[in-house]
Amino acid sequence: EPAARQPAARQPAARQPAARRSGRRTSSAIDDEFDFLRNKVYGHVPTSRQFATRAHPDAIAAVERLYGGYGGYLESKGLAARGDRLLEDVLYDNYFSLYSMGGAAPSAADLDARGRYAAEEYAECFGSHERFQAIADEIIGRMSRLDPGITKADLFRDYRRMRAELGHRPSFEEVRLLSQAGVEYYLGLFGSMADFGSAEEHDRAAALQSVEADYRRLRGLLGVVPNARQMGEHTRSGALLRGLYPGMDEGRAYSEFMRDAGIDETPVQDLIPYEVSSDMRRQTIQKFMELAASRRGDRGAAPAAGLGRDDILEILRGEDPAPYSEWFGSVEDFAGFVARMLAEDGDDYAGHSAT
Repeated sequence: EPAARQPAARQPAARQPAARRSGRRTSSAIDDEFDFLRNKVYGHVPTSRQFATRAHPDAIAAVERLYGGYGGYLESKGLAARGDRLLEDVLYDNYFSLYSMGGAAPSAADLDARGRYAAEEYAECFGSHERFQAIADEIIGRMSRLDPGITKADLFRDYRRMRAELGHRPSFEEVRLLSQAGVEYYLGLFGSMADFGSAEEHDRAAALQSVEADYRRLRGLLGVVPNARQMGEHTRSGALLRGLYPGMDEGRAYSEFMRDAGIDETPVQDLIPYEVSSDMRRQTIQKFMELAASRRGDRGAAPAAGLGRDDILEILRGEDPAPYSEWFGSVEDFAGFVARMLAEDGDDYAGHSAT
């Protein structure tokens, strides 16, 4: 007799996020809803308007029942829209983006009609819309008197100095208070701090890429992991490193660069051990001899015999001077050393002391 057919297993209903379930809302579920809006949707403490329009209706009802309103909930968490720097940043960006598009200071009605944030949200964050407008009017007044000698590169350096001093990315308010140039230049040249931030990131990435290219090239030329002094002496990256890491000494700036570039190598000591420098001198001579053979061989001349100082300098014309300067003091000193070596040993340079 066939076995009785068992009823199909019942599939459990898909679990809804705690913050989105219907029914009575607990304080924990309200926290989930608030964290979702703060961290996933807005990136700052939601304003009352945002919470009222985006939160689940059950969460809104629970906030009213348990805390007497959204303001009471924020107070219970030690939070507030007023003074939230992340909210301030987006409100400033919203306002000055409208200003840059229209060429006139946006009114409260303009904010309500065209902005992503309404005038009431400025009042909630700054205490009143009038208080915010007074700050904005002062900045706009200075924007009409910009010095054309201040460049975008100046602002990149100014911003990076503040970031180094603060230990974090400066907020709009910090730029307004701490910038040596003035926040009006950031707005006048870029339109908003958000647009400046995008340009600064692009400039920073390009600068890091340039320094890293110099690092890779110098590493190949010297045969060792270059240190901060060598990078400063043999590349043009010193100014870029000072611009990327203002206020830092050469060694610390270089360490920060290696960390940011993801380079996990230990630079050679500044006081290079004798064994290392002697070996690198021999390798540099060997590479030069190969270069001389390839160039003089094209003209049918003997590769090494008869090379004088001027011949050597001519062969090195257009070559990167880094290895010759690092291991022999200068290209001229290298040429003199090799010319003397060849005069003494002829073609038997392999056994000559490179010290």
